[in-house]
Amino acid sequence: MLIILTLIVFVGLGTIIHHLINLRDQNNIIIEILNEMHDDAINEKED
Repeated sequence: MLIILTLIVFVGLGTIIHHLINLRDQNNIIIEILNEMHDDAINEKED
């Protein structure tokens, strides 16, 4: 019983960490897109 519980805890932690890493990567992509849009807006104002 204890082995099953520890397995569940480890799998749960692994899944949470995996999702956190994925979220961080997605946030980086979103930030890059926002930066590009911001740069485009600045470039259009200069024209």
